Amino acid sequence: MKKLNSWFITYAGTAAQFLFGLGTSIILARTLGPDDRGLLAALMFWPAFLFQIFYFSLNEATSRQIAHARGHGQDPLATARAALLLHVGIAFWVSLIFALALPFLLQSQHMHHLQTVLVYGLLFSFLTPFHLYGMAVLSGIGAFGKVNIVRLLQPFLYFVFIFILLLLYKLQVTTILSAIIVALFIAAILAVAFSGAPLPAWNRNRIRTLTKTAARFHVMNLALYVGTELDKLLVIRLASNEEIGFYAIALAYAMLGAGFLVSSYSVMTYAEIASLTDRSKQVAKMAQYARHAMLAIVLINGMAAVAASWALPFIYGAEFAPAVPIALVLLLAMTAKGLRQILDRALRALLNTRIALLSELLAMAAFLLLFATFQFYSGRKDILAISISLAMAQLLALGFMLYMMNRTFSELKYADMWGLRPRTMRNMAARLLSLAMGLVGNKGN
Repeated sequence: MKKLNSWFITYAGTAAQFLFGLGTSIILARTLGPDDRGLLAALMFWPAFLFQIFYFSLNEATSRQIAHARGHGQDPLATARAALLLHVGIAFWVSLIFALALPFLLQSQHMHHLQTVLVYGLLFSFLTPFHLYGMAVLSGIGAFGKVNIVRLLQPFLYFVFIFILLLLYKLQVTTILSAIIVALFIAAILAVAFSGAPLPAWNRNRIRTLTKTAARFHVMNLALYVGTELDKLLVIRLASNEEIGFYAIALAYAMLGAGFLVSSYSVMTYAEIASLTDRSKQVAKMAQYARHAMLAIVLINGMAAVAASWALPFIYGAEFAPAVPIALVLLLAMTAKGLRQILDRALRALLNTRIALLSELLAMAAFLLLFATFQFYSGRKDILAISISLAMAQLLALGFMLYMMNRTFSELKYADMWGLRPRTMRNMAARLLSLAMGLVGNKGN
């Protein structure tokens, strides 16, 4: 019953997060239009990009080590205190790197916004580590109810602030950036408070373990994140603000289903698999997640593709109708990428980062090669060429990932991971029915 409630809370929380994000995205698109929406995306890019590169994946290490300690009867508090000390240091480190690097990275067409981006980026770089720290501790100890509260608070507050700015006719790029920071500040405070707010403490052994685990994860995370952002980097470098706006909305539409599923599975998958001590059970659980995720993401993105020609302009405004072809291609790309991200989370719980790393390196190499081929033979370097190259590269990388998982885990067969079959549909339907009946029974009690 407790497990059923955890799943329900997680999916309900993800659904709420999805709705808040969708509402915010609609307001921004319809109010700003393609040009200013593209400008907003361009100004937000570098703070997030540099943070992910230099954060060193400490939240991954914190969650993994706390879950490991909890699963082996150890006290997770010492790990939490050492992790907080590391997060304090990384907040200053990332902020310094951002301040030094930004003037060399911002595009010339956006250079007159340098001061705005600098202030926004410094606050973003300093506050985000504490938000991620609280989430990691709560996830590691299995407090999924609090995890969902913390992860919902920021998009909820952001939506509220954006709505208020809309009512006050103050919705501009600068005020939107301010709303993001205020929402992040409140969410970070609550995240640390919910985690128990232990005082940071020096613990040489725990810090060594955390940094080693973080380094292992970050090598793969770095490739994963650069691979995720490589298409956006090309778009920002090569496209106008209007084209950036079209691509941002197309990607937002393509991520509606994939983002929902990846977020839901990521919260539960990692801690659940990491807490198991028997390797065969871990592999079996990973295969189950792969089957269910494949079925769910194909069904959801398939329906989104069928509806795209009318749904995207209806949701975001007729001005974004030119983004429909881009969205169709990106739906295919996000189907493959979303499934890879879910499998990646499961593999990390098994401390296997090699498969995902090789898969992401292949995706990046294939993407750049395909885009260069498009540019060489057709002279095209527009956002459609970028989208097609991305989709082809992601499908290739997914196939390689499944092949490597089959090679690495002898007990894992291709059929164990393939979810597009009637048996998986019946199992998922039975699981959803069991969840609903369990919740109804629990409510009656």
